[in-house]
Amino acid sequence: MKQLTILLIDQLPQDYELIRANLKVIPNIKFKLDWVKSFKEGQQRIKDDKADIYLIENNLDGVKGLQLLEEARRNKIEKPIIILTLEEELETDLEAFLAGADDYIVKSRINEHSLQRSIRYTYEKFISKQKVVINETRYRRLFERSIDAIVIVDSKLTILEANQSLYNLFGEKSKNYIGNSFSTFFGKKEAYKDFEKAIKQKGLIKDYETTLVTKKKDLVYVSINTLILFDLDNNPSSYQIIIKNLTQEKRSKQRLIRSEKLATTGVISRSIAHEVRNPLTNINLALDHLTEELPKGGHHEIYTEIISRNSKRINDLITELLNSAKPSKLKLSKYSVNEIVKEAVLLAKDRLHLNHIKLTQKLKEECFAQLDPDQLKTTILNLIINAIEAIDEENGKITVRVFSTLNEVHIAIKDNGKGIEKDLLVKLFDPFFTGKPKGMGLGLTSSQNIILQHGGNIDVESEVGKGAVFIVNLPKI
Repeated sequence: MKQLTILLIDQLPQDYELIRANLKVIPNIKFKLDWVKSFKEGQQRIKDDKADIYLIENNLDGVKGLQLLEEARRNKIEKPIIILTLEEELETDLEAFLAGADDYIVKSRINEHSLQRSIRYTYEKFISKQKVVINETRYRRLFERSIDAIVIVDSKLTILEANQSLYNLFGEKSKNYIGNSFSTFFGKKEAYKDFEKAIKQKGLIKDYETTLVTKKKDLVYVSINTLILFDLDNNPSSYQIIIKNLTQEKRSKQRLIRSEKLATTGVISRSIAHEVRNPLTNINLALDHLTEELPKGGHHEIYTEIISRNSKRINDLITELLNSAKPSKLKLSKYSVNEIVKEAVLLAKDRLHLNHIKLTQKLKEECFAQLDPDQLKTTILNLIINAIEAIDEENGKITVRVFSTLNEVHIAIKDNGKGIEKDLLVKLFDPFFTGKPKGMGLGLTSSQNIILQHGGNIDVESEVGKGAVFIVNLPKI
């Protein structure tokens, strides 16, 4: 133990001498004893707070030393304070501890052992308390500064505490979540029930992946890890839930997969075009010669027309396939995303009117990106037309919203149509995949290609019977 500075606040010289003599014979500890005689002096020295331990006589100038004790605690003085009393009284003992004393000593019983016991006990208790405070402060800093959102919930999954990263993720002040159920973050009851079952059965959950919903109703892909927290009796009392945002990671993976698919499609498309167009050219040449040699007006013209029409159809399909897979030649410039959305909506105006569909634009936030305005307009128009065609009823609604996050600008096109089955979502951007009776299945492939060339990607979220939302994600500038 280091040398301890003890401040004695006592008006009697004999008390000072008694304590000084006993401190000298305590082994293994060095002491420096300071002494002040009056209440006023003691008040100032405690305010300065330069001693390690304070010994306060309970009767100073007719004023109770407990007043010094109470004042010290009000001023956040945490150092050990020991009260010196003339005689042992239960009332004095209780009063001292209620005021915040760490111990008290009856003067008539002061000796080497009683003084050493009291000093060791109070100072070691103080050091232990300081360690707890340091650990709590360290934990608090980790909690508040964590990049991941952290939530503390009770056994019923009611939110007790949350950090700043939760606000950054969900767009609501953390304190506003206090008292709410953790189910607040789940868009679907089934998903929350699965999570609730997992945490109550296992307690410790690692890398639990699910989808949560922000205040603006945007979906975020997350990985959840949990810890069980215990009370003083070592019984499970609450859970710490750590939420890692995987949205960007998921999008990057999807972007990579789709880019690879598109590259593969390009190679296959060029190979098919070469292998198919050569014989197709021969068929067309032969058809031209045949048409010239056969007399006009015969029944054969029906068959030559069928051959010609389908030959052209094959050629058009190959052209569309090549165009959907090849890199777009973009003319990039800084442009308002809101303006492009307005222009695309204007182009779809007649079709919306004919189908009695109401389209709402939410363009409150002005966002800019490096983009090709014509190409992006074509993509948005294509997604709006797809939304129109997905709506069967006349009370159809489409919402086009522009918003931004930290690094991206987003264009969300949401409809209340029939929705898309879950197992079909992963195929939407594949060439020739279509849900339309007369569709070629290249519109979304081409749209995705355009957005990938912009350095972005397209996400889709849907639930059968409740519609779908296509989200175009572009790098922000």
